Amino acid sequence: MKPAEAGEIATMPKGRPIAWMITALACGAMVICGFAMASRIAEFHRANPREVYAFQKVSYKEFEFAGRSVTFTDEDQDGIWYLGVKYGEDALRLRVTIPRDRRLPGLEPHGEWMRALLFSSATGKTISQVQADLSAGKATPRMVIVTRTPRPGEPEAYAGRMNSKAWVFDFYELKPEGGFNHQRLKFPTTKQHQPDKEGELHENTWQYQAALSVIPKGISPRPKFTNDGLKAAGWTLPATSLSMLMMLAGLAISARVDKRS
Repeated sequence: MKPAEAGEIATMPKGRPIAWMITALACGAMVICGFAMASRIAEFHRANPREVYAFQKVSYKEFEFAGRSVTFTDEDQDGIWYLGVKYGEDALRLRVTIPRDRRLPGLEPHGEWMRALLFSSATGKTISQVQADLSAGKATPRMVIVTRTPRPGEPEAYAGRMNSKAWVFDFYELKPEGGFNHQRLKFPTTKQHQPDKEGELHENTWQYQAALSVIPKGISPRPKFTNDGLKAAGWTLPATSLSMLMMLAGLAISARVDKRS
């Protein structure tokens, strides 16, 4: 823009006030919507804390839990390999679904399909804090036997790695008073951003985290993000994004007007 000559009044380009008004309004909307979005996400996480569990694999065939003996024994019947589990006076008989070398020590011959796990809540804690709470009696350990059963008829050479959506997981939690709590769940098949199906593994549960210990690497379920802070943001997320785009557009228009002046 040339300096105003004598007798002339310098005027602002017509488009600039409109561009700056759009920028200011969009900036204000972005701040308001951003604050509302942050509040919604914070409230969601307060009401729905992320559950985290610490797990420890047990490899011994004989040990004690809750004052009762736990014993694993290999059994054969009609050419079929079974794993017997005795917990105090209660017993299980599990069919070996993915056999390995029986000469391996402890429970290692069953490492492809079964885990015996001690676990405790670790939400908001470090591993050291979890161990300290267990040692001090402030937390009570839990124990579960989790198994993975592949699709019937799958060749042993594939070690249960085919068609993961056909896998079934059984959870046998050892009750402190004796006996087992049994639950059967399937590999999650729902797509991203869809509600979880009943009877399938759900994120943010100890069952989901325990099942990961018997799932081969590289085949773990993909995160679905159906119950997270971004979903709780609702209308505030697109509103914040739109106002940000409008603010950037206003700045771009202002810069273009200045260049032409």
